[in-house]
Amino acid sequence: MDEKLLQSIKDAEAKASSIIRDAESEKEKSVSKARKEADQFFAKEISEYEKEMEKYAKSERSKIEERKKAIQSEKAKAAKAVEKAAKERIEAAMECVAEEFEKIIKD
Repeated sequence: MDEKLLQSIKDAEAKASSIIRDAESEKEKSVSKARKEADQFFAKEISEYEKEMEKYAKSERSKIEERKKAIQSEKAKAAKAVEKAAKERIEAAMECVAEEFEKIIKD
């Protein structure tokens, strides 16, 4: 009877050892799976973040280009205004010179 009891204890220990090994294996598989899922999750999040940042950068570049065009347009308008004012001054000066020549010629 003692041998039967001893064998039962050995069988129970072997079964417990097998259960522990299986549990450790399951634990390792679960940890590995969780790490893989976490890596995939973070890769997806990073990808989405990069896409959002690219959209933001594109939007900002577009705003900068629009502002650049507006500045160029304002510069062109200012240059035309300066050119027009310069022409008017030149014409006024030429009229003054013409008047002075007329005075000289008349005298």
